[in-house]
Amino acid sequence: MKTLRGVGHASEIKFQITDCESLDGLEGSPIESLDLYYNERDAKGLPSIQVLHQLPQLKTLRIGSGLTAQHAKDLVGCAQIQDLQTNSYSGSLAFLAGWESLARLDLRNSGELTELDILCSLPSLVKIRLRGSAMKRETWPKALQDRLDFMSS
Repeated sequence: MKTLRGVGHASEIKFQITDCESLDGLEGSPIESLDLYYNERDAKGLPSIQVLHQLPQLKTLRIGSGLTAQHAKDLVGCAQIQDLQTNSYSGSLAFLAGWESLARLDLRNSGELTELDILCSLPSLVKIRLRGSAMKRETWPKALQDRLDFMSS
């Protein structure tokens, strides 16, 4: 499967990416939940995710360990998302600026993260999951301390 044309009417998609080159076909669809995973050994990499800007109903986004700095830039302005999960991410969190609906951020097994202060400006953010993260509690801004969750729940 080279694209996702024809599945744009679905409201929830869980997708193991292997050779999919594009998320084309999702534009304007009623998708509320999207899970994108791939095995780094078997795939060329996560395709462009810029189409996510054209999913006004998207509330939950899960991206396996494939989120790169470029993909994070593609997510700038996706303010409709309420729940973001991406494992093993390292880098800047600046792409989350303006995500006023974001309530839950799951960064389990993440590496070094920068621009943590961006999260202080997100009014809906109530939980940041960090189990297995390289970042220790004391490196996070004091304003976020009560939202951090390093447990396995």
